[in-house]
Amino acid sequence: MKKTGENWVPARAKAQGWLVERAVEAFRASTGLDLRVNTLPAEPGSEPGWQLLLRTEPEAMPRVFQAVVRSVEQVDALGAAQAALHQGNVPGVLVLSRASEPVAEQCQAMGLPFIDGQGNAYLQEKDLLIVVKGQKPPRVERGTRAEGVTGRASTATGLKLVFALLSEPALTLATTQILHEAAGVALGSVPAVLGDLEQRGLLVRRGWGKGWHVRDWSQLLEMWASEYPVRLRPRLRSLRFRSPGQGLWWQRADPQRCGGQWSGEVAAHQLGTVLKGTSIATGACPADAGGRSAQ
Repeated sequence: MKKTGENWVPARAKAQGWLVERAVEAFRASTGLDLRVNTLPAEPGSEPGWQLLLRTEPEAMPRVFQAVVRSVEQVDALGAAQAALHQGNVPGVLVLSRASEPVAEQCQAMGLPFIDGQGNAYLQEKDLLIVVKGQKPPRVERGTRAEGVTGRASTATGLKLVFALLSEPALTLATTQILHEAAGVALGSVPAVLGDLEQRGLLVRRGWGKGWHVRDWSQLLEMWASEYPVRLRPRLRSLRFRSPGQGLWWQRADPQRCGGQWSGEVAAHQLGTVLKGTSIATGACPADAGGRSAQ
């Protein structure tokens, strides 16, 4: 995905560093403990890392943790996050923008240490246990109305709009009307979804009528990927087809002509494996896509 005018690695590292700093400040405010960030230098073309130094006593040696920045909106995404915690030489701590109550409870049940940007935390070692729950997302006053994280971006409608942004980054500069048409969602839902993404720290307003800036494309993608199987996919209509010609039509078809790609058994077959396509999944494709269409 092309990001015009942006350097991918520095932009991602800057956004993640901002999140780590915010989570550390929130942890200090909610616990009163001394937690500091040590930014590790990055190799050329790679991202920096962050170590968290925790002192529970003024004269004690700091406990060292490796910050693992992730976007986790659903408990289903914690499996992949758990694997990332064990890749370093020191204990890992998840750094989340916001840990919902189900995510926080599941982290504790799985023994996954975390801190988030609201001040919630769970850290446990042999002689240490820190649990902070119930810290609410910040609310921002706009005129006479208080707005905060609403969850609208995690609805089926919100995920359709996020997908449109991920598919065509230029839409971040588009009007509400164009976003409504591109995503196929209700016109009135667009501002609510964008506002929720802003409160999550994923979008930054360039100015009224000037569009939006995505703070971290990878976190936006992670949010969408973690929510899609639960919130959006069950609502999408699936179609099944039976093809003539002993099911070999796919050997002559080119799905790229209509914006598609092969997956599953066909993709494996074309990569040179022993698998051969018998159950074929495609998107809606016109009959002239390079072969006989599925019927």
